[in-house]
Amino acid sequence: MVTIDKIIENVGKFNGNVSEKHRMYERAKQNVEYLEKDKSILKLEETLKKKTRYDDFNLPSSPDEYSITLGDVTFNVKSRTVTKRPQYKTAVEGMENYINGLRLYLSENRIITGVAKEENKTVWCISVDSLVQQYEIILSGVKFPGVEQKITYDASNINAPKDLRLASRPNGKLTEDNFVDYVMKDLLLNISKKYVKAYEKELEGKKKIEGLVPINTRKAYEEVKKKSQGPDWAYVVKTLLNEDKNSPGELNILADNTITFEDRIAMMPQYKLYIRTPEDNVNQGMPKLYISLQSVYNRIQDLKAGKTIVSDRTTYKPKEIV
Repeated sequence: MVTIDKIIENVGKFNGNVSEKHRMYERAKQNVEYLEKDKSILKLEETLKKKTRYDDFNLPSSPDEYSITLGDVTFNVKSRTVTKRPQYKTAVEGMENYINGLRLYLSENRIITGVAKEENKTVWCISVDSLVQQYEIILSGVKFPGVEQKITYDASNINAPKDLRLASRPNGKLTEDNFVDYVMKDLLLNISKKYVKAYEKELEGKKKIEGLVPINTRKAYEEVKKKSQGPDWAYVVKTLLNEDKNSPGELNILADNTITFEDRIAMMPQYKLYIRTPEDNVNQGMPKLYISLQSVYNRIQDLKAGKTIVSDRTTYKPKEIV
């Protein structure tokens, strides 16, 4: 099979003339697209991080730095333990997947401790304590401390080339050639990003005609303003589970055994709740509060739709003027 390598051209510095430099702007955008996905860059970074021997299961006890020099290039990898920003979307998806996993498991007539049927054996429910425990584990998974690794380099003797052919078979090995290749690509990426930013800033200040920014008699850019709207994932999670005792989540309240069953049921009409006495040795005949799986799933969907986050983004698309 024959593959055609991509060529990255050094676009230099934008001179402020949008009419004259629109083709170079398109080239710069293409450069950014190619280089941000370049596998040789990603693989070399992966190898460098592995050399530190740190990962999310082997955290550094204090900030640490690993350095390696080959030829004119020195790479530095700084590693430190951080509390990662919670990925609330991942947590919500985990909560949904847990319920769906239970449904599938139960559809195969398997028995799960803490899960039973109510309403004439038509409604699957789970003990609130068991659900909260599982959801807290899911939430802990996205809040767990992890390693943050930042890669920098010193290569003062290497300049951005006029152009560069992207390798078709990257290997990620720690070699002098790969080090130089990485630096040149990173230099070209930064140059291209600055070019795109400067050109689009100039476009923003140009007079627009029905959403078009004319740059010559035949060429224009269509200014497209996009609104991205999605669920407020943090709101969903914190409504269900919240460690703040002054503002507990709904499931935290349902799991609070200092509140009577009757009061908890009255406080949370959005859920289908049942008082059951499990027939097992662990609970020794003590009544427990159970919750319908379907009502929990429905509540998650309601919360996802109930509060959303909107973000704005502007893009420019080339347009021929007729």
